Amino acid sequence: MTDSPLVSVVIPNHNYGKFVTDAVESVLCQDYSLVEIVVVDNGSTDNSIDRLSQFGNRIQLIAQDDQGQAGGRNRGISESHGDFIAFLDADDTWDSKKLSSQIPLFENPSVGLVYSSITVCGPDLEPLHVDPALYKGDCRQAFLDRIGSAVVVGGESTSIVRRSCLLEVGGFDPVLTGATGWDLYRRIASNHEFDFVNKPLANYRQHGINLHLQPYYREQYYCDMASAYQKLFKDPDWSDFFDQQRKVETRLKLAKTKDLVKASKSLKAVRHGLSWIRQKGN
Repeated sequence: MTDSPLVSVVIPNHNYGKFVTDAVESVLCQDYSLVEIVVVDNGSTDNSIDRLSQFGNRIQLIAQDDQGQAGGRNRGISESHGDFIAFLDADDTWDSKKLSSQIPLFENPSVGLVYSSITVCGPDLEPLHVDPALYKGDCRQAFLDRIGSAVVVGGESTSIVRRSCLLEVGGFDPVLTGATGWDLYRRIASNHEFDFVNKPLANYRQHGINLHLQPYYREQYYCDMASAYQKLFKDPDWSDFFDQQRKVETRLKLAKTKDLVKASKSLKAVRHGLSWIRQKGN
């Protein structure tokens, strides 16, 4: 890539008015200049639209009924124009060098997705610890080994994907809820390599009401993971891995049991997060 390509940043939002402006500001502060920002508001009932209106024509704001995370991201992709699509959750933020650090790795034509390590933060973005990126190259086996865990750390807040890859695999599956990113990345891994920047270039905000902390969501997540693995084991591109199906299904059931026990202990953190939200006010 001799010329800098346009990067489209897709930010889905649902009732994260207290956070989404931080997300947008972190994109506007990138030292990479060719960026468009597409914010898809999924039927928010808080003050998200009012807060986002301050950015004017610096962002493309799309308001729609709640179509879920997959529906929000797919709408953002369809309304974007970049050769590369970057995703950012509305309650997370980026380091100012994120795009300029990741885009050069696409010089390798075999690479379809680039991600990074991520800093796990508290509700005011105070750093807690770093989750490192681990997998690059042919990552297919990682999707079978990392039962119940992300292969692309940070999920939709660290990844940049070639538009051609998204068109090839068909975008996020709107039938899924909790495993939409995992499923999309698994399909991209079928025919494309991954690469990463071994630096924390995104900030994952833990505020107690994160969707993945909710017990009902964890139940849905594992139902979705079971469906996502069923798709994997029916995909002819993954026929070399079909003999691992029984082992994977057994390990997934064990991971679900352990994780739901752990999630039940997070209720205290959820109550703390709600208290913090109320204190912040509008």
